[in-house]
Amino acid sequence: MGRKPPYYFDQAERLYVVELCTLKEIASRLNLAKRTLINWKRRGNWEEKRIRYIESKKKFHEELEELAKKLIRSIMSYVDSGKKIDVGRIHAIKYILSEITKINQYEEIRTEPERESIEKVLSGDTIRSIIRQVYGTEL
Repeated sequence: MGRKPPYYFDQAERLYVVELCTLKEIASRLNLAKRTLINWKRRGNWEEKRIRYIESKKKFHEELEELAKKLIRSIMSYVDSGKKIDVGRIHAIKYILSEITKINQYEEIRTEPERESIEKVLSGDTIRSIIRQVYGTEL
């Protein structure tokens, strides 16, 4: 791999695959030649690893969003029927929504129409309304 220690290869691969950095950004951060990174990328099959990583994150993201939607629908049906909502459900949805927010900040994989439809279901107003109805208070 050249004269650079393996540490740089592993770190450069992580930056490319997981952090989704460009080769230019990696070269700048690690003070490496772009040509070295191009060779490492080819030898290490980084592009395929990046695609698999993005797909796995996308699938997790979709599953987390679906869980949030189901939980919100469940909470809303309890509110509509006047039943008392288990506090655990409220805490669960708050946690899931904070994780979705973190994921959205970290990666922008979704297309704009998909994001808009998700945001309509998981809007802050919807959640605040549920919390207000259940607890009589804002978040």
